[in-house]
Amino acid sequence: MNPTLILLALAAFSQAAPVLVVQAGAHDRSQTPVTIALPTDFPENPTLKGADGKSLPLQISDDGNATFILPELAAGQSAEYELSGLPDAPAETALAEEKENDVSFSVGGKAVTSFIGIATELPRKDIPPIYLRGGYLHPLVSPTGNVVTDDYPANHLHHHGVWTAWTNAVFKGRKTDFWNMGDGRGKVDCTATDYSWSGPVHAGVEAENAYTDLTSGDPVLVLNEVWTVKVFAVSDGEKPYRLLELTSIQNMADDFDLELPEYHYGGIGIRGFGAWDGAENASFLTSEGVTDRDQANGKPAKWISMGGEAEKGRANIAILGSASNFRAPQPLRVHPTEPFVCFAPQVAGAMKIQHGKDYRSQYRLVITDGDADKELLDRLWNDYAEPPVANWK
Repeated sequence: MNPTLILLALAAFSQAAPVLVVQAGAHDRSQTPVTIALPTDFPENPTLKGADGKSLPLQISDDGNATFILPELAAGQSAEYELSGLPDAPAETALAEEKENDVSFSVGGKAVTSFIGIATELPRKDIPPIYLRGGYLHPLVSPTGNVVTDDYPANHLHHHGVWTAWTNAVFKGRKTDFWNMGDGRGKVDCTATDYSWSGPVHAGVEAENAYTDLTSGDPVLVLNEVWTVKVFAVSDGEKPYRLLELTSIQNMADDFDLELPEYHYGGIGIRGFGAWDGAENASFLTSEGVTDRDQANGKPAKWISMGGEAEKGRANIAILGSASNFRAPQPLRVHPTEPFVCFAPQVAGAMKIQHGKDYRSQYRLVITDGDADKELLDRLWNDYAEPPVANWK
């Protein structure tokens, strides 16, 4: 063969666009977030072009990875996408809007939630100042505009939409409590909203929380926590839903450990919509098919959904625990009369957060209208626990 032709063929091969092969694995996929590492030389405004000619936007994160939303892929099937570039950046479907100390999120122009940052004032005059805190999500909103969370409810002023804290804790031999702030033994404050972002695939925020012990006479910083929140731009289909991801990374502020004796709640909590308060006003469903809140309480589960009548009809919120979490699937705390649930790993026995080691926990939140859909939540948990496999060729 002519050497010149060989060189031309090699040059053409070397310039061929990379192709991403996505394998669904054992589960059907629909609107599934997939994160991949990009090739070294990727084009400006990278996109994935499928065999049907349609493009999927890629959103690049600071770590060099990129995320896209896989539209549909049946179990056992694979799909190929060619990496290409767009002349202009794709539209930012998921938006983050900073408002003073808070960050509001929307998808397709519809409100999804707000991150409540550095707290400067209480929402009502009847709330004692000791309860003031930030660093949580509220309100969470369904696709039709139903609010599914509550904040500073009168019977539990320390409950806040979706939040994290530890309850029965021991630091340097002293019993502290970062959850029940009204007792004055500990508190949690948001100390910084580092940055927020918008994009075609997800919007988000990274923020810092500080856990302070108040039992020694002087405030002592115990834990530093970094929250990363992502709101995904999943499109509305036959069963519209909102999908969020929360990652919490905690580390000790000094050379001591935080001991967490066995207890029946603490960790991450969700306070449901105010009208769901009362033993008969909220419905529950776990990944194990349990609907009785007393039977669900204290039992491990992959996910739990809580719902009821809202302003525009029934709505619900579900929390999915990552399979990588400590003691996953983690035990639940389900309140007997109030709309409150949490994943509490210390229900399974004493634990500790060790100095010099990160304590990482991850969860996804799903908000829908109507009643809980077990098929949908199982599929979304499978996406989370066993995501599609994607490789370049």
